[in-house]
Amino acid sequence: MNNYRNTNSKNIYANLYTDESKRFVFYSGLLIGLSEKKYSLEKYGLAIKQNKERKTWKERFSDLQKFAEKNDRLPKSNSNDKEIILYRFLNIQLNRETKNQIDQDKATRINELVEKYKNQEQKRTIP
Repeated sequence: MNNYRNTNSKNIYANLYTDESKRFVFYSGLLIGLSEKKYSLEKYGLAIKQNKERKTWKERFSDLQKFAEKNDRLPKSNSNDKEIILYRFLNIQLNRETKNQIDQDKATRINELVEKYKNQEQKRTIP
């Protein structure tokens, strides 16, 4: 009889990532370290150099707004990496809004942006 639930690397990573004690630090390539330990640049240099602080909601929303204004449309899922990140952020916020998991101010700002650019997606460019 198995006393533990079935698990995989994804739910282990997710459980560590959501740990509120900030005991873990996350690097590229799905590497995880302890926040109080210093790791050798010689051994783990590339992953450590690629580690970036997560942007705040406000910074991500600002990036989304700038993208929409510059391109006169919302981001798409089939473009470059930066656009895909913005697309995912937008869809996560819309999903949270439908589940009432986002505060009203954020929901309003997201919905206003979507309303402003939703018709742009339907326009077809003619060569």
